[in-house]
Amino acid sequence: MLSFEDGKQIVVADIPGLVEGAHLNRGLGHAFLRHVERCQILAFVLDMGAHVLDHEAPLPWEELECLREELGIT
Repeated sequence: MLSFEDGKQIVVADIPGLVEGAHLNRGLGHAFLRHVERCQILAFVLDMGAHVLDHEAPLPWEELECLREELGIT
């Protein structure tokens, strides 16, 4: 919870664990996606170096596209 001098507050949450197929109820599935639907703002944090260390890891823009598809924001 972040509080500001004018009395306003915002809730910040780290939401890890979105897996490909969540929209098909895989992983945490629909329960997880319902939680995310309540968010007004989403900030995606991607590991830009994962592919450099592991060439089988998805490229950052591919990972972002997968996240956007799962969340229905393409």
